[in-house]
Amino acid sequence: MDPETRRNLQKARRLTAGEQRVEVSWNAIGGLALRVAVDRGYDVEGRFGSLNVPEFFEVIDQERWHVPGIDVEAVVAWLEEQDRHNAVYLELLLRLFARRLKYRRILSTQAFATSDQVGPRALLEHGLLDTEALRSLVVWRKWMMDVDNRSGQETGYLYDAIVARALGGTAFGSRNSPIQRAPTQDGSAVSGQRQVDCIVDNPRGKPWAYEVKIRITDAASRQGRLEEELAFPRDCKFSGYIPRLLVFDPTPCETLTKVARAFEEAGGQVFRGEEAYEHIKDNAGHAQAEFLRRYVVEPLKQYEDTIPDATEGRELVDLRLAANKNRITVELKGFEPYVIERHVDPRSVKQEEPPLDE
Repeated sequence: MDPETRRNLQKARRLTAGEQRVEVSWNAIGGLALRVAVDRGYDVEGRFGSLNVPEFFEVIDQERWHVPGIDVEAVVAWLEEQDRHNAVYLELLLRLFARRLKYRRILSTQAFATSDQVGPRALLEHGLLDTEALRSLVVWRKWMMDVDNRSGQETGYLYDAIVARALGGTAFGSRNSPIQRAPTQDGSAVSGQRQVDCIVDNPRGKPWAYEVKIRITDAASRQGRLEEELAFPRDCKFSGYIPRLLVFDPTPCETLTKVARAFEEAGGQVFRGEEAYEHIKDNAGHAQAEFLRRYVVEPLKQYEDTIPDATEGRELVDLRLAANKNRITVELKGFEPYVIERHVDPRSVKQEEPPLDE
């Protein structure tokens, strides 16, 4: 195994911030490495014998990725021999697994709110439903808001890391970003910095600043963010960076046309659909492009334009929630229950307010 690969895997397998720390074992990494080999079409059976390598999204338990008798370093070294970019593919898959593992832990340990936290909120609905029902409703509502906020945070951390690593660059949040906000069209100064998905050095000139989108649509929910998206390429130009837009779904729409034009007017470039994949292949490698297609773009396509929306005739499935000290059961009518095993010690779990997404 290349020493740099070892360092990158060591970093990717540990999530140490916060209370829900995660460390993926080396044995599990061996199983994930075999998953990479299967994905890339290599002769795993001819090399290691008959093995049962699970589908990635079907397994969240580390133990199920342990493959007895497999030398982890030998598997990773073999992947590197086939294609040096496989090491990054494995690192990205490991990052995705670690974040999924951490979110499962969040679901298992996120405490229910106390009376001090949510009791006063009952005043807004007192008398409109049974008092006993309202006591539970305010707690359920707060718990779901908390885990949803945590889900947004974890997804953001994951997505930034995947995109930046695949492109060989660095992601920046708004606090430490080198992209400064440009003055408005009337010359008024605007303070602050801009979050950027990825910045990549350019050996021939100004560095590139990437905005990466799975898809851009004309959906009403996007209109409030449109001005921010149009301002991004201007901010990049103002800060001395070349803006680049990657959109994996090339479906044409008016909003995509507007955003693409803003990038081009700022001296930037736009890569749509296959162009986006080819751009990653050209700059990072086929393995990274394959990872993004298989583990980001294709899964998310299953949810685009299918999320329940009454105006589009897509109704929500009836929901029932049940809880005791050992588990939460989520029942969506017509589907198998989703069971979350709970490991919450009221004496040790801090009743903290998770920070809201920016």
